[in-house]
Amino acid sequence: MPDTKIAPDNVHELQQKIAYAEEVKRITNLIHSAKDLDQIILDLHKDLLDLFDTEEVTIYAIDTEKKEIFSRAAHLDTVQEIRVPINEQSIVGFTAKYLRPANIADAYNKTELANIHPALGHDASWDKKSGFKTKQVLSYPILA
Repeated sequence: MPDTKIAPDNVHELQQKIAYAEEVKRITNLIHSAKDLDQIILDLHKDLLDLFDTEEVTIYAIDTEKKEIFSRAAHLDTVQEIRVPINEQSIVGFTAKYLRPANIADAYNKTELANIHPALGHDASWDKKSGFKTKQVLSYPILA
């Protein structure tokens, strides 16, 4: 049997991949054991930020009766609900309607949005309310 050695860079890369997979498994287990949606949306927020190495993350759930998606966000000492129609006029609404991911490099680039769907837009009111400037957006449907 030939003596195969793994280069140090490859070992480090493999260790990082294993650590990431273990973190995904840990968070997945927390999601499956959550008592309610608030526990996932609010309590796992920091874990999800770290996992995806991102500045912000929002998880939406579907309200089939109202044909909307909704989320909750901690703001100061309160929890605010966010509701978005399931339609092509927002990135997350588009993803919910068509069950297709949307990977946007510049949320304010109307041409980029129109290339995905002519009616697609970015609702800048959330940026104004929160003071957070949205740049890139990855919206991905998760079906249970």
